[in-house]
Amino acid sequence: KKKEEEPKKDSKDANKGNKEAKDLKGGKDVKDTKDAKDTKDAKESKDAKESKKDKNRDDSEEQKETEEEKARRKEKEEKQRIEEEKQRIEEEKARKRQEQAILFEQYLEQSGMTYAFQIIFTEIIAKQIREDLVFAYTAMRLRQIGQELDGLDKNNKRNKSPE
Repeated sequence: KKKEEEPKKDSKDANKGNKEAKDLKGGKDVKDTKDAKDTKDAKESKDAKESKKDKNRDDSEEQKETEEEKARRKEKEEKQRIEEEKQRIEEEKARKRQEQAILFEQYLEQSGMTYAFQIIFTEIIAKQIREDLVFAYTAMRLRQIGQELDGLDKNNKRNKSPE
């Protein structure tokens, strides 16, 4: 009981001290007004600091977003550039293949080989040659046809030269 009474006495003494410290002009407690100003100033400075922090956070977040956007844009541009390069290379290869095919067709027409291939493919279909033997059969028949054409050319030259 004594211990409980002692804090009550202390609080009463503190109240007496506060009453004594009252300002005569406004009847306000000098200590209270000073504390109020300090807390108000502290709140204002705290609010200012928080607003600066918020601005800094907003700025840093915006900066991060813009950096991320830049990185994404650069990555997208790099992928697009790589795709365009691949497409250009593929188109160049296709163009070269087409040019070679045209040259080969011209060669075949000039040499008479188109007829040889037509004969060979007709034989392959008619004889129903197995797929794994088509290349070997074609090579063999091209040699035979080539030899036959050479023989015909030699005969034509012999027949024309005595005249």
